[in-house]
Amino acid sequence: MFSCGGASEPEPPATAESETEPAAPTGTQDDPFVGQGFVREVGDGTLTIEHGDIPGLMSAMTMSYPVAEASLLEALEVDSEITFYIEVLESGHQIFSIEAASTEGSEEDEDGAAEVDEPTTS
Repeated sequence: MFSCGGASEPEPPATAESETEPAAPTGTQDDPFVGQGFVREVGDGTLTIEHGDIPGLMSAMTMSYPVAEASLLEALEVDSEITFYIEVLESGHQIFSIEAASTEGSEEDEDGAAEVDEPTTS
């Protein structure tokens, strides 16, 4: 027979993997999902993006997303590389912030415009 002496079972040891994995975003504006990709179409209140994996939310794909404000679409051009921030709402998800993706190997000229170094071919 077993007794209920109140002794608790020892906790299993933490694995190295669980200790180093960051917590998945919650999908709020304070803790958004973050994606990077290329603008494929700018619509009326929507943005179609070809993006890589968005950790914790979805795999890589091309998808149309609603945006929180139409003003987010004003400066975007097709084929622009962007970083975008998604919040999850009861009605689905939407993009609430967009930034131009940083381009490695670029330098700003004296007017502040970015100059991209072209890859060299051998």
